[in-house]
Amino acid sequence: LDLKLVFAPDHAEALGRSCSVTIEALPDKGSRSEGAEAILHLEFAPLRPIRTTVQALVTHPAGGLWRFLLDLAADAAEPDDTIEIVSAMNKTSTVSFHLTNQFDKPAQFSAIILPEVQTAFVVRPNTGTLAPYGSEGTRLMLDFTPSEYGKNYSAQLIIDTEEMQWIYELKGSFPQYQPPEAEAVEGKVETHISRDVEESLSYYRPQRNYAKINTQAVKKHDRHDAF
Repeated sequence: LDLKLVFAPDHAEALGRSCSVTIEALPDKGSRSEGAEAILHLEFAPLRPIRTTVQALVTHPAGGLWRFLLDLAADAAEPDDTIEIVSAMNKTSTVSFHLTNQFDKPAQFSAIILPEVQTAFVVRPNTGTLAPYGSEGTRLMLDFTPSEYGKNYSAQLIIDTEEMQWIYELKGSFPQYQPPEAEAVEGKVETHISRDVEESLSYYRPQRNYAKINTQAVKKHDRHDAF
């Protein structure tokens, strides 16, 4: 028995790498009424979500042909990593990273941040070419600009090529406030007058002879008593 897989043209390259099938002919039981039996072994290991139909064509040397339709489906995988960015209110913080294709050839990619209605996160560039595996990679940058206090900022960055998908969880936050330690706080108000200031004030302060003033006051008092 011979086996051949026929893929849809738009998924042919990706499925050619991720899908394989073998056929195992079972021993002939010697009964023509039951016919020959065989088992198909399909291995499907996709690198990105996909839903498609594959044709498995089985041919017999004597001229028989069997056609089987295989429905293949792969859902999105778990996130590859989490990227955390900290930024002040209405300020933009940027982080960057390098990414290569999964294979030793360049690949066109597209990048999107979900949900699309959010505006705090921006990816640059959102389309381009990923460098081949083993190279320095293509540089991608993420901007985070918070505009509301008390809000939890989260999103997903999804990068797609024809054969591969990467998913990153994005977390945005504000800088953590750290109050100053009491021992480290120095007084800002001077409560004592320095010697230089004291001397300058005394220089301009009129000098009064209190002994003379008191003597004159007593003399005036005696005069009034004498009358």
